[in-house]
Amino acid sequence: MNYLATYDHSLLITYRGNLFINQTFGATSLALLQIRKGGNKDMKVVIEDNVFENMRNLNEMSMIQVRGQETYIKNLTIRNA
Repeated sequence: MNYLATYDHSLLITYRGNLFINQTFGATSLALLQIRKGGNKDMKVVIEDNVFENMRNLNEMSMIQVRGQETYIKNLTIRNA
C-alpha cells in the first residue's frame, strides 16, 4: 500500500486495527506501507494497533516507510515474519 499526497493542505492518515496476513513485499523496492507527501509539511500519520502475520520480505526492505511532519507508531504485533 503506497500513498503519495500531491496537494498542499493538512492531511491525517490513520492505519488502526488492521490485520495484514501472508503479505509479500520488497520485490519492487517498496515497503509494505509507504506513506509520503511532497515537502512532508502538514501531514500527521498514525499507525497503531495493527497485526502483521506471516510476512515475506524479498529484498530486506523496510516494512513501513513514513515521511511526514508528525508520525505516531505504537502497539504493532509482528508474528512469524
